[in-house]
Amino acid sequence: MNSTWQAATVFDLQTGEMSRLPVSGLKAPGSGEGDEWQATTMSPRLLRFNDIQLATDPGPNARIAVFDSATSTTARHEWRVEGRVETQPLVSPDGTKALAFYRSSGSENPRLSILNLVTGTLVKQGSLLDGETILDNPVTWLPDGRYAYLVENRLIVSSPDSNTETEVARFTALPSNRTSNWTGYVSGQSSLVASPDGKRVAFSWVEKRGNGFDKHVWVAGVDGTGLRRLTKVPDETDPLTFRFVSPGWSPDGQWVVAHLDMSATQTAPVFPPSPYDDIPPPQTVSGTTGCGNSQIVIFSVGADREAISWPTLDATHGVRVKEADGKAAWLTSCSPVSWLP
Repeated sequence: MNSTWQAATVFDLQTGEMSRLPVSGLKAPGSGEGDEWQATTMSPRLLRFNDIQLATDPGPNARIAVFDSATSTTARHEWRVEGRVETQPLVSPDGTKALAFYRSSGSENPRLSILNLVTGTLVKQGSLLDGETILDNPVTWLPDGRYAYLVENRLIVSSPDSNTETEVARFTALPSNRTSNWTGYVSGQSSLVASPDGKRVAFSWVEKRGNGFDKHVWVAGVDGTGLRRLTKVPDETDPLTFRFVSPGWSPDGQWVVAHLDMSATQTAPVFPPSPYDDIPPPQTVSGTTGCGNSQIVIFSVGADREAISWPTLDATHGVRVKEADGKAAWLTSCSPVSWLP
């Protein structure tokens, strides 16, 4: 689990015990740690990413380090990237490549790119998402070394050594994710992750409710079958915005973890959405919660629109861990989590 103000943590789900991952030590003055960690159940590698620009260091600001997930103490590879890495890099199943939206030096728009984690070189760049506004991370590796990404409601598959982009599924039953009065779909607003066997995907999806927009977690087969929403807001009449984000799969593929991101604040829309622009409406802060009300929750892959309690932390879907003083507590965070193999 990443953390805004301290080192990332790892929790043992059998014992609840916590340990911390090594920090790079790179952070802006007066800020917390700048590291972001990424892991997947289909790879034996952990990836640490840091893009803080230090006034004392004029070199490339994006730094990527690769660790073994079993030990996570010493980096196997560590290098710096020219240009700008716009999204959290995703490590490939064999631990040799990273998938990210990357803007090379001198370019205006980020493009879906594959970087070699051993040499730091660019392997491939470009996709059907070229020119789209990317607000989340709608891409995932597949266990066979290919990768998939969402373009509107379509699932596209390609590979590092191919220029062919193949549509493998079209999720026509999804509601519109436009934040305007237009119908249909837009790209770049979802996070996507494949199951360990590569047969299913889980993804977040923006949905209109009242004058606001929630975010929910859906699952489906990579062939488009079995589309189902796992999550549900506690109260459909609540004006607050509920965002279930950053889904991840358990190693056995039977559970999906998500982060109920309340962003340390309670927000509700000020005005109805713009009838023309796919931009979320202005929000008013109706209260502050801190990170203690943004709960990490787990759903069975067979769940069907299961509501959780809020602001009371949910005992059915929550994760119980040990705090530093040895007392049990429900796991909450302002940052997303990943499930380790």
